[in-house]
Amino acid sequence: MMLIALGDSVSPACSLSLRAGSRPLWGVSFCEPTLRAATLLSSDKVRFVLAGGWNTLLYLVTFTAVQLLWGESLGYVLSLTVAASIVTLQAYFVARRWVWRSTSEAHREFPRFIFVYVVQYTANLLLLYCFVNLLGAPVIPAQLMINGLLLMMSYFAHRGWTFRTT
Repeated sequence: MMLIALGDSVSPACSLSLRAGSRPLWGVSFCEPTLRAATLLSSDKVRFVLAGGWNTLLYLVTFTAVQLLWGESLGYVLSLTVAASIVTLQAYFVARRWVWRSTSEAHREFPRFIFVYVVQYTANLLLLYCFVNLLGAPVIPAQLMINGLLLMMSYFAHRGWTFRTT
């Protein structure tokens, strides 16, 4: 059974192959793809993109569902607020433990994380207003574009401030 390495560890199949010498066990080398995955996942940029992809998917599904269900009567501000509220807490735990592998005190990081999300939420709200009300763009495609724009801001804010190592 082959286990894919996550982070800096090597799968049991790969370590068996490595101990057996240069000739792979069972005629198949599991090391190269496993080590490639481990190398990729050792980068905070790759982990950020993967976690961000998950967070974005969850956010957009929530935003779209609320917008389609209640958006006509309650507006896109409610959709944005509900989606941001649901995603923020799980995003913190994924970012802290998996993306940045933080060992700092959570009571210092969590308020910074929330502050970055509040700034991002405010920027999102202002941009969404401009796209929808001033430019006449449809709400859901506008939100997709804005999400892409805010991605870089989020990465640099969290890397340089929220989860920085001193």
